[in-house]
Amino acid sequence: MKSIEIDIETYSDVDLSKCGVYRYSSSPNFEILLFGYSVDGGEVRVVDLCQGENIPVEILAAISDESVTKWAFNAMFERVCLSNYLGEWLEPESWKCSMVWSATLGLPLSLENVGAVLGLEKQKLSEGKDLIRYFCVPCKPTKANGGRTRNLPEHDREKWERFKAYNLRDVEAEMQIQQRLSKFPVPEFMWEEYWYVMDLVFRIPIFVLGILMGFYVLENRKLGWKDVLFWGVWWVLGGVYLLVRQIPGMSHYLLLARLFLFTTIPMCLAACWCFEHLPLGWLRKPLRLLGTYSLEIYLLNVSLFSEVPLLRKLVSFGPSNRMYYLLSFAANIALGILLHKLVETLWNRARKTA
Repeated sequence: MKSIEIDIETYSDVDLSKCGVYRYSSSPNFEILLFGYSVDGGEVRVVDLCQGENIPVEILAAISDESVTKWAFNAMFERVCLSNYLGEWLEPESWKCSMVWSATLGLPLSLENVGAVLGLEKQKLSEGKDLIRYFCVPCKPTKANGGRTRNLPEHDREKWERFKAYNLRDVEAEMQIQQRLSKFPVPEFMWEEYWYVMDLVFRIPIFVLGILMGFYVLENRKLGWKDVLFWGVWWVLGGVYLLVRQIPGMSHYLLLARLFLFTTIPMCLAACWCFEHLPLGWLRKPLRLLGTYSLEIYLLNVSLFSEVPLLRKLVSFGPSNRMYYLLSFAANIALGILLHKLVETLWNRARKTA
C-alpha cells in the first residue's frame, strides 16, 4: 500500500465555521459517521461507522504509517479528526492535500467548484449541503421530530443511503482531480512548506520566547525611536520579500518559512514595548530568568524541539497534543538553562587554566 484517498463525514455539537477543526473534533459529542477511502486508486469503499461498521485493521495501520501517503481535499480536517478518533497525533508529513494542489494552479478552493472547472465525469453531488445539515449538525427540537436534537440514520433511511453515496462520490471526485492535475505536480519544497504551516500554530510560542525575553530584559534596555524605526524598516522589507516571492519561479528560492526573519523580531519588540508599560509585579523575576538564558532556549528550540518531536516518540499524550507541547516547552527552558550553566562553567575553567 503506497497511498490512500480519504474523505470523512462527521458530527459535532460545536460549530466548525466559528470554532475551527481542533475545538470541533475535541467535543465529547464529536463522531465520525462515514469513512470513505480508496487504496492505491482502487475501488472506493464506505465504512458506515454510525451503524456499527469498523474501519479495516490494515487501513487503520496505514493511517498511522508515515510511509503511506494520505490524500484528502482539505487534508487538515481529516488529519485532525482522525487524530481524535484514533487517540494519537497524526504527523502532517505523510499527508497531502488536493485542495492545496488545486490552489497552486489557481483553481477554486471547494471540491464542488474544482470539479465544475475541470469538468469531472464524477462531480460532487449537489444535494450534499442538505444532507450535511440533516446529519452532521444538531437539529432544533420540535413536536414533529419528537423533541430530538440530532438526526440519526433511522430517522430517514433513504437520506442516509444518499449520504453514503455522497461520501463515496467525494472520494471519486478527489481521485479524478489528482488524475487531471498529475501533469502539474507540486514541487516537494512546497509540500514541506505545507507541512510546516500545518504545525505552525504549535511552533510560534516557543519560537518567539527566546527573542522576546532576550530583548525585554537584556541589561534592562529601553526601546528608543531608533530601534522602532530600524525594525519597522525590517518589517517593510518582509513585505517586499513576500511580493518578490509571487514572481514566477522565485518561490523555489524564497521559502515562506523565511518570513520569520522579517516578522518575529518586530512582533517581539512590539510586545516588549507593551511589557515596559504594564505593571508586571511578580512576573518580572521569571521573565528576567528566561531572558538571561534566552539564547540557549532559542537555539534548542529552533534546532531540536521545533523539528524533532522527541517526547512524542516516547510517550503518547493524546490527540490534542497539548500535554506534549506543555512538556516540551518546559523541557526546552530547563535544558536551555542547563546548557547555559555548562557553557559558563567550561568557559570559567578555561580562563583559569589560561
